Amino acid sequence: VTIGGPASNDFDAGWQGLTGKDRIPSSREVQSVLGEASLLLYLGVGPLFTTISPQLVASLKVPQLQLAVLLDRCETAEAQRRQSKLDTLELPELLSLREAWATAALLSLRGANAVLLNQWATDQATNHTIAVGLVKDGVLG
Repeated sequence: VTIGGPASNDFDAGWQGLTGKDRIPSSREVQSVLGEASLLLYLGVGPLFTTISPQLVASLKVPQLQLAVLLDRCETAEAQRRQSKLDTLELPELLSLREAWATAALLSLRGANAVLLNQWATDQATNHTIAVGLVKDGVLG
């Protein structure tokens, strides 16, 4: 999980935010960082809204968020089994917000200028390579 900053040494140390390297950040931490971030780089397993609540994002105003890069949807068999169990407790309306277009729409409605995300599942190595490339090539850094 990377919210507003990098999760590995491959990124510029000047970034600030939550890395999720040691633990999953709390909703309060995510809300605080997102409320002030100009860039969101999320690198994680499963859709963004499996890590943070869509209700949390719906309650935020993020007009300073210029770009949200969501390198998510890294599916593994273990993660999919775990998420399937958790999903049985969710309302269908909340589950539908995990679709790529709905995630982009919600972030845009809350103020994000642009959203870049995976439409389909991918693997962690590919997403990591893309994130490192975006930062090292100066696109995000």
